[in-house]
Amino acid sequence: LLGPDWVRAQPMNNRTLQLMAGSSLEALREYVRSHDFADVPVAYVPSVRDGQPWYYLIAGSFASVQESSAAERVLKNVQSGLKPWTRRFGGMQALIKP
Repeated sequence: LLGPDWVRAQPMNNRTLQLMAGSSLEALREYVRSHDFADVPVAYVPSVRDGQPWYYLIAGSFASVQESSAAERVLKNVQSGLKPWTRRFGGMQALIKP
């Protein structure tokens, strides 16, 4: 599981797929350990929500909508019920809080 340094290193205009978010980093780590991501890099984004730690789980770094859409289809095929949505890295980078 990659972390905020990887997220910061991505081009701001690249896209990523947000898979989920929650208050437990350990729960996100367990999810990653127990699911197939078809070789798509997966990272967490530490943030704060309502004054409490909050973590986003994202997958991939894509230069185009076509690339992110293709990865979304692959992930949906290997993980039934997954409903990722596309976000720009600039927005995810702005969410990073220690």
